[in-house]
Amino acid sequence: MTGTAVTSSIETDGAPHVDIRVDEASRAILFPANDFENGDLIIELVCQIPPLAADAVRVCAGDGTALATAPTVGQHISVEGRYVLDLQHHSWAELHPVYRWSALP
Repeated sequence: MTGTAVTSSIETDGAPHVDIRVDEASRAILFPANDFENGDLIIELVCQIPPLAADAVRVCAGDGTALATAPTVGQHISVEGRYVLDLQHHSWAELHPVYRWSALP
């Protein structure tokens, strides 16, 4: 999908969460619950930063696939990842984990 990074935060599990304002062509992937995130799609780049959460330390120690960088706010990007409904957060749609992303012109 494609869109523009509008906010970013770091979670205690070492995963940057980036809210993506999805381009019109990709909007069909959103669920009504994404309204809890201003209608944006959450992407999670797992184990990118050493985690503080104890349950994530062991998981991230064995993860050799963490991406080196995260999109920055304002970047227009293309992103691929596992499409899931986050049942712990209102059942919104997100990409978790992100497999790859790239900046678009």
